[in-house]
Amino acid sequence: MSGLNLSSVYYKFISEQFNAEQKRVLIGIEQYYRNVDASFLLRRNIHRLEKGLIMQPRRNLFAESYILETVIAYDSYIKYNNVDNNLLEWSFNILKSYFQVVGVSDVISKSKEIFKNASDHKRNIQEKNLPIPFKRSDSQHVSITYNDLLDLSLRRRSIRWYQNRGVERKLIDSAIRVSLLSPSACNRQPFRYQIFDEPNIVNAVINIPGGTAGWSHSPPVVVAILGQLDAFCEERDKHVVYIDSSLSAMAFMLALETLGLGSCAINFPDIPEYHEEIKRVAHLKDFETTIMLIALGYPDQDSLVPFSAKKELNNIRSYNNEK
Repeated sequence: MSGLNLSSVYYKFISEQFNAEQKRVLIGIEQYYRNVDASFLLRRNIHRLEKGLIMQPRRNLFAESYILETVIAYDSYIKYNNVDNNLLEWSFNILKSYFQVVGVSDVISKSKEIFKNASDHKRNIQEKNLPIPFKRSDSQHVSITYNDLLDLSLRRRSIRWYQNRGVERKLIDSAIRVSLLSPSACNRQPFRYQIFDEPNIVNAVINIPGGTAGWSHSPPVVVAILGQLDAFCEERDKHVVYIDSSLSAMAFMLALETLGLGSCAINFPDIPEYHEEIKRVAHLKDFETTIMLIALGYPDQDSLVPFSAKKELNNIRSYNNEK
């Protein structure tokens, strides 16, 4: 029997390791189709439209296979009570730009009419300073050099010992703003940050995954980064939550460092009991999965920090067909 067949038998009859993940994925797909605001579908499709607008050369007709779906989602979203204004304004302006430049077809004409009728009934959209594709040369110049970034990366290390003081929430929010600028597949950003800064909850959460014995009492704040599997309608995307969340988490930790805060990423093993425990403590949805925890606070300046030697460049990098 091949290794593949053996693994199938093992995970079907002996180990239930992947059952919980499969259940979360299926619940997420079901929730995707039940989402009344259609925000994840809208976010993905507006991103696709924006990519079409920047193509060189740009086609006269594009997005015909999904433009009707997009304007229907837009019409649904603007009727929702709790909208994200950034998404709403971005969607409006990209759709407006699209209909200004695209050619004519039956589905495009029908979609344009739905967009116009939907927008006419939304009074809060202001046609000024709205986000649209821009030239790279128009982006704000920054004075940060490679050496600045290298120094910041060298400065950031996993901090396990913190001062006995709270952390202002506005600083955490500032770091999250930076993290939200990280790349995300189709700009869906399928994650959220759950912040715990009440000592009893911090203690309960930080001890769930293990690996924090001896220092779990020190951090005043712990953050759970939660993947949202209701952002996807197909199983093939089930791991995007891990990729996008990790990109966001690194930017978050670097931003914390610039604000005088230290952090420590805490691995969250994919063990069903751990997921059930944090779901109970943090009141998570059935389709949410914990990607990682991050402890943070003001570093104890007299404490020791592991050096953690990293791999040499030649041991981690190759070009083309090099081994």
